[in-house]
Amino acid sequence: MGMYLRFTQRRNADGSVVRYVALAHNHRVDGAVKPQVLMNLGRVEAVDVGGLRR
Repeated sequence: MGMYLRFTQRRNADGSVVRYVALAHNHRVDGAVKPQVLMNLGRVEAVDVGGLRR
């Protein structure tokens, strides 16, 4: 199972949305596929997402 970029987001009290990116992959646990985050990379605005995808 390959690695992929996982995007999450949260909403601040003022209503603004902050998006984060992490490097993850799926693995099997007792026959079920579970995601595992390998490394949190930080806010989407702070990293080169296009470069990571390449």
